[in-house]
Amino acid sequence: MRPMSFKEREIFAGITIPKEYDFAAVRCDGRGFHRLAEELGLARPHDERFARVMVEAAATVVRGSGLNIALAFVFSDEANFIIRRPFPFGGRVEKLDSLIASSLSSAFSLLMRSRLGHEIPAAFDARVVPLTRAEVAEYLAWRQAEAWRNFLNAVAYNLLLADGLAPSEAARRLRGLKAKELIELMRSHGVRPEGLPAWRKRGVLLRYELVRREGFDPIRRRRVVTVRRYLVVDWEPPRFDTPEGRRLIDEAIGAALARI
Repeated sequence: MRPMSFKEREIFAGITIPKEYDFAAVRCDGRGFHRLAEELGLARPHDERFARVMVEAAATVVRGSGLNIALAFVFSDEANFIIRRPFPFGGRVEKLDSLIASSLSSAFSLLMRSRLGHEIPAAFDARVVPLTRAEVAEYLAWRQAEAWRNFLNAVAYNLLLADGLAPSEAARRLRGLKAKELIELMRSHGVRPEGLPAWRKRGVLLRYELVRREGFDPIRRRRVVTVRRYLVVDWEPPRFDTPEGRRLIDEAIGAALARI
């Protein structure tokens, strides 16, 4: 029996997105970002400067990667990219994971250097989740629910630290608390969740939108209508588990798929 060649030992090279799925989510998470926040002295629990760098880095990947990205959803140090068929590289998971994670890492690192003066390169990992079109909104609602939980925990934790609790004690106090209990804790400290910026609670959605523009064709001497696709950065997205949210996601996918 001949030994396997090095090429044959590329153990994940043959894993592709199954044919029954026309979309996939590539979810990227920052590595070691707690330390990064401490090094930069970022505002806790949420720093708008950091959020804007994350969103701009994600927008750079959406616009410039050439990987058929239909939309993206960002919160905290997480960025979700929804890609569509035809998948680049035949939908090879190994390629999609590495390319999107490396593109985001590069864009983020360059922006951190220019915006915040941070010189150390940042890194993101990535995973791929195959989706049907109907599941895209459901997946994003799941991640948005995580953003909401992340928001509640972060705000409550920092309120307890401000009360003088040690980090370990604050974490112990919050362990197992439900969303309603976290909100009650916030209100007892004079913090109203509804009064805080939407992006902290529901994340930021990057989506395409079709815009019709009227113009004049000087050669044919007549008015013409052109359709252009623009990337919109929505800092106040609706909840994706509502009819309004599902409709917005479906319209965004339609705009990404439209032939113009």
